[in-house]
Amino acid sequence: MTTAESFCHTSQEVCGDGLPDIFDLQETAVLTLAFILGWFLFRLIFQLLPALSRAAKLKGTDGMGRCETRPLTGAEPEVTSTKACEETKGDVLPRLLAPRQGNAAVLDQTSARQIHSSYEECKVLIESSSDPLPGQESHLALARDRARHQDILGSANCIEAVRRAGGRVDQRTLRFFVTACAKGGMMDKAIACFQSALLEGLAPDFQSYSALVRGLCAAGQLDQATYFFYMMLEKGHRPDGLLADALLECCVSQSHLPLVEKVIAVMEDFELRPSNSTLAAHIRLCFARGELHQALQMFKEMPKQFGFTPNAYVHGVLISMCYSFGQCDSALQVHQSMLSCGCRPDSRTYECLIRCCFAVGHLSQAVALVDEALALRGGAVPARRTFIDARAVEDLLATLCRRGEALRLGLPLVKRLQAPAGGWVEHERSFA
Repeated sequence: MTTAESFCHTSQEVCGDGLPDIFDLQETAVLTLAFILGWFLFRLIFQLLPALSRAAKLKGTDGMGRCETRPLTGAEPEVTSTKACEETKGDVLPRLLAPRQGNAAVLDQTSARQIHSSYEECKVLIESSSDPLPGQESHLALARDRARHQDILGSANCIEAVRRAGGRVDQRTLRFFVTACAKGGMMDKAIACFQSALLEGLAPDFQSYSALVRGLCAAGQLDQATYFFYMMLEKGHRPDGLLADALLECCVSQSHLPLVEKVIAVMEDFELRPSNSTLAAHIRLCFARGELHQALQMFKEMPKQFGFTPNAYVHGVLISMCYSFGQCDSALQVHQSMLSCGCRPDSRTYECLIRCCFAVGHLSQAVALVDEALALRGGAVPARRTFIDARAVEDLLATLCRRGEALRLGLPLVKRLQAPAGGWVEHERSFA
């Protein structure tokens, strides 16, 4: 072998042994770089897996925290629920969404929609429930207690707190509050509370209407009383005699005679039993019509028909009516009926009777009425005196002087009036 052939052979051996070493280094470098890139890539995936898992768990609820159902596959369907769904009243939701028993392994779309629809209906039923709010009964009980003690402002604050929380006043609390306002004369607050209860959908009972109407009558608010009285009738409540009498007295005191006729018609429609207030209203109505004879006839017949005794107020109204019409004899007859019933006239009635007596010439009876009113005769001083107007006594004394009865009747009367135990000196201011 020549020198050249030996060099080539040697070169081939060297190249053949050296090339595989170079390729092994390149492969090792590529594999190392791929491992490093793979490590960083899979590390990022491992970091995202917990976040993806939490997102998958939250996928079962919407943005408002309400439960959603979706079709699942497997041996038993699973339902994801939040804490808000677990606290649903009456455990209605767990019963609706309980796993099905049997051979069915797949919950299809139709079943899922039915369950979701049932849950929505249940949720609406729960949200529209009329169960009282927490603490509502306590606040209303405190409002009733404050109203019972005439703390109207405190009671109103309790009721307002219940309304701000979304509750509403009940029948009993409304009745207590309106009654307290009627006693305290704060009918503006009673009307405001009553109207708010109506707007909330509460249907007040008859006791609430009666307390409101009678309180308005006592306060002289006839228009408001009439409005709520007819509202009560429209709601189907039957009035009683006390309520009708209160409204009649308010009408008579304000001389609202057309309304008196309407209230009397309502009493007749409901066949309510008349009372002294009813009789007095009838007499005032007859007075407005100029029907004295009918008033006297009604005064005799109505008490017998319905079994009650006319009181001092009814007698006084009729006596005043007789005096206004100049029927003094009729007024004196009513006075005799009044004494037989054991009634005592008031100051207005005494004045009418005194003027009736010296108008028809019954001067001795007029002096006797003055002695009776002021308790001028007798040793024992009565517990209550009726102090009449001084002008009535002065007119009587002037009439006695004109009729020639100054020495027989006038002078003794003046001495009794001037006596220390007499009413004229002791109660001099009453005749000023």
